[in-house]
Amino acid sequence: MYWTPFPGRPRLEPIRWNGRRALTGKPRTMVIALVTVTLVNVLFNAIESVANFMKAEWVKRNSHAVGVPDSQLPFLGFVKGAAAVGLVVGLFWRPLGIAAGVGLVVFFVLATALHIRNRVFHNFYGPLVFLGLSIAVLWLMIAA
Repeated sequence: MYWTPFPGRPRLEPIRWNGRRALTGKPRTMVIALVTVTLVNVLFNAIESVANFMKAEWVKRNSHAVGVPDSQLPFLGFVKGAAAVGLVVGLFWRPLGIAAGVGLVVFFVLATALHIRNRVFHNFYGPLVFLGLSIAVLWLMIAA
């Protein structure tokens, strides 16, 4: 028995290697899914962040279509870059990953709403893909 400030409960669970992660008891497949989906989301958001900072032509076309001025592109790039960094750090410190996931979900819900409000559907798949990835990462950050 380990010492614990909570009587009757061990401080750490014994290490189990029967297909589950040590100490937490979570299935390894959940951890693999978390890391994979998080890294894909980080890659996509990092590319989008750099494109926003560089004010790439395709980013300008998309932002003009939904009514976002060019002066806001660096701020949007900063938000996406900060979220990408937060997701990477969140793999090691979960509260930051959950906060970054919530921020991305809110960001892309608003982006989707902006596309709907301005009736811009020719590139509507973009925010939906990012929103789906962000929801998946948030769910995995909470569940895994």
